[in-house]
Amino acid sequence: MAKEKKDTRPLFTTPEEWLDEILAAWDEAGKRNVANTEPYHLASVVCLKFRGRQLTGPRAERVAKIALANYHVNTDRDTDTARDIKSNPRFAFALCYLASHLALDLVEEYTIDTVIEHSWERLSD
Repeated sequence: MAKEKKDTRPLFTTPEEWLDEILAAWDEAGKRNVANTEPYHLASVVCLKFRGRQLTGPRAERVAKIALANYHVNTDRDTDTARDIKSNPRFAFALCYLASHLALDLVEEYTIDTVIEHSWERLSD
């Protein structure tokens, strides 16, 4: 079994630092030409890449499933928030990107909540 690389990017401590990384991750996802794929589907792949982890295999599949499950939990209701997420690809991507970090046990749920709350307006531009 191949040895995993160490994280290639630091984990951040402020919402603004996280937002900068999310925007860089969004740009990275845009470079991947995957037909019929919503950008938020690529969030887990970019997370794994930025953290120096393997892009395939059981762990990568688990991270992708958790990220997409998080998306569905947050959009499977008839609420303003669910509609906002569905109508804003960058916000949906950010949600899945942060959930991917949660799946890797790199952040706590309150970190995600704080970053999302801080980033909403900038991701809506």
